Amino acid sequence: MENVTNEQITELLEKVRVLKEKSDVNPDVILEKYNFFSFLGLSHDECVFSMMIANLLKVNAAHGFGTVFLESFIKKLSIETIPANLNFSKSKVTVEKDIGPRKDSEKEGGRIDIFIEIPDENEQYWAFIIENKIYAEDQNLQLIRYKNYANKVYPNRNFIVYLTLNGKDPSEESSDIKYKELEKHPEKQYWIQISYKDFIKEWLENCIELIGNQNSRVLENVKQFLGQIKKLTGQDIGKMEEKEIIDLLAKDDNFAVARIIHQKYEKAKQKLATDLINSIKDKIAKKYPYLVLTAETKISDKNCHIDYSYEKWTDVRVSFQFEKNDFGLFKCLILGDSKDSEIKDKQIKYFLEQLPGKDEHTQFSVYRYLCGGFVDNKPKWHVEKNLIFQQIDKVISAISKYYGIQ
Repeated sequence: MENVTNEQITELLEKVRVLKEKSDVNPDVILEKYNFFSFLGLSHDECVFSMMIANLLKVNAAHGFGTVFLESFIKKLSIETIPANLNFSKSKVTVEKDIGPRKDSEKEGGRIDIFIEIPDENEQYWAFIIENKIYAEDQNLQLIRYKNYANKVYPNRNFIVYLTLNGKDPSEESSDIKYKELEKHPEKQYWIQISYKDFIKEWLENCIELIGNQNSRVLENVKQFLGQIKKLTGQDIGKMEEKEIIDLLAKDDNFAVARIIHQKYEKAKQKLATDLINSIKDKIAKKYPYLVLTAETKISDKNCHIDYSYEKWTDVRVSFQFEKNDFGLFKCLILGDSKDSEIKDKQIKYFLEQLPGKDEHTQFSVYRYLCGGFVDNKPKWHVEKNLIFQQIDKVISAISKYYGIQ
């Protein structure tokens, strides 16, 4: 590897770029990218994705394929403790399952994204609880609340499935388990992690095989869903071009170069993130010199954030950060520091009315703006820096207005 030169790296990247451009004009790839998710603005809508998955899993749904999609899904989970005699024909699938009022103090309640019940030969139901996360953050104590519910109603007959784009870990706040504790006692992990990138993509490909030429309308719907998953996870490339790229990288002379590029990929992603954070710091220093940098975490493979406060902002501050373990998601937050729940409720109401990019607040924030996903295989936050800067201006303006500051 010591003999790899910059010229070799540049040459290989150029060859891959040419193949990518070839894929971009491939009619099949263009058709795959053209789907109702994109032109209806549902490209990363978790509720829509949950409904799509749940509809395929329902045995009495209009797709007409009975239990085959559900059986394929459960089999793919590869859970050894699942009984072999489940009666899939009597299964029940619910979207947004209400399990009672949310009570964090009791670690109970909430709404489950996808809830699957399947009876065994003794008519005892087994529960599969799917928490679907694309770009949204975990709620406080979310997974443990679902687990506590499942343990009460389906003791020793339940499984928590944590579904994300790339298979990331749930937050400690959601699972109620510290990562250090899990490292020492991995048996305490009560959830199964799956991803859209691998699990859902492969399951949908299997569904397409199962459909075959039996129903063209169902086939087209599943293909469009698969196309959107590939787009979100950066796998939207033609099969011929994909094979050419693999063959190109597998050549002896190129493999060492490809390995170097692979090793530096995360560093390159961090570089883009660092550039954005530095741009934000420069902007704030010039335009809002009265803001004080109160916290800063250096870019790493796990986290990055910068927080600002102002003496006249008595109980809020702003934070700009990247999602833990994944630079696919950038967040602009207003953090509420007040311990008074009435003040926090007032802040939440005010900022969600004043600002665009509304999103569900969490225990830690009173407003969030999320910028995630990819545009032409580049992070959206890298492509749309100007929109992020506009959002920063709107956030700071809204806070000033809240406190009556001119």
